[in-house]
Amino acid sequence: MADIIDDAILNTAKNMIKLGGYIVIFSCISAYINVIPFKNDIVPAVICGITEITNGIYIAGKINADKKLITTFIILINSFGGFSTIMQTMGMINGSGLSIRKYIYGKILCTFITGVFCIVIL
Repeated sequence: MADIIDDAILNTAKNMIKLGGYIVIFSCISAYINVIPFKNDIVPAVICGITEITNGIYIAGKINADKKLITTFIILINSFGGFSTIMQTMGMINGSGLSIRKYIYGKILCTFITGVFCIVIL
């Protein structure tokens, strides 16, 4: 029983470090994107939104645009989750036999459907 508990603790710690590592890496990428001078403040928001959800939503909330556009954009970022979320999922399902490709296609489809609903509703 002690071996089972030890393995569970070690696997949990390993997974937490792996997930945290992906978050840190993609947050750093978002920070670097934000220091690049773009003429339009929508461009870094789009790139950050595709890269990492948390910083993408934060940057999208600060763009100078119509509130409906900002709301739709934030909802789309939330729906997609960013490459950081995809990498975290890939790290967790690695070796399980689950398809990351199907997961990515599902995320893209969900984002598209979410966008359509946002446009209709707003």
